Amino acid sequence: LSTSPLHREHKLRMTREQVLESVRKHVSLARSYIDDVEFSAEDATRTELDYLIEVSRVAIAAGATTINLPD
Repeated sequence: LSTSPLHREHKLRMTREQVLESVRKHVSLARSYIDDVEFSAEDATRTELDYLIEVSRVAIAAGATTINLPD
């Protein structure tokens, strides 16, 4: 899921909190079907560091076993 301000605002049209809730919901759903769940924070290099850490923590708490930080 895109996490940078540019992608959040123009691609997803979502707030920071909406992205966090989407990550929480979808990682949790994936985990209910399979044990190995990867989360990718798309456009990670343009994401605010504090928010990138927060998104990653939410994904891990929801059940992600691998965190990817693609550009």
